[in-house]
Amino acid sequence: MNNFPIIYLVIIVILFTLLAYILTAQIVFIYKENQQINFWRVQSPADLSSNEEIFAISQICWRRQIYLNALIYSKNILSNKFQYGEKQISKIFFQLGKLYSSLKCYDQTIFNYNSSLEIEPNSAQVMLELARTFQRVKQYSLALQTYNKIIKLYPNNRLAEKEVSRLPYVK
Repeated sequence: MNNFPIIYLVIIVILFTLLAYILTAQIVFIYKENQQINFWRVQSPADLSSNEEIFAISQICWRRQIYLNALIYSKNILSNKFQYGEKQISKIFFQLGKLYSSLKCYDQTIFNYNSSLEIEPNSAQVMLELARTFQRVKQYSLALQTYNKIIKLYPNNRLAEKEVSRLPYVK
């Protein structure tokens, strides 16, 4: 009975230690990102020494929603496509598609999603966004084709099935 408060104190100390670790890890991550951001603020994409740095900074810009800079770095990456991996290029096209979608530039959105799918043709995430874009521009038959492709490739994709049920009747 006398050990009961000690057990509570041990549990509380363990929880505080865990919380301190989580917060420290987040602070270190944010600090590293801020260091990279400070670095790229004084340099243009042409000044950076490696493709990995340019890609990493473009990804930081996307995460931080600094879209103008993300667009500049992404365009730089796409102008030197042959120096990057296919997955990196596919991701850049996908991110550009998301950006253009938010700006309601649907022709550019569709172009970038299709460019991403040329590299990674079985990407459910890209196909799903492409189908949603087709829905927004009322190209329901193309949306249905894209959803059906997702369902064929990924039979357990409930999201695609749900979206198909929401489509207006398509002949």
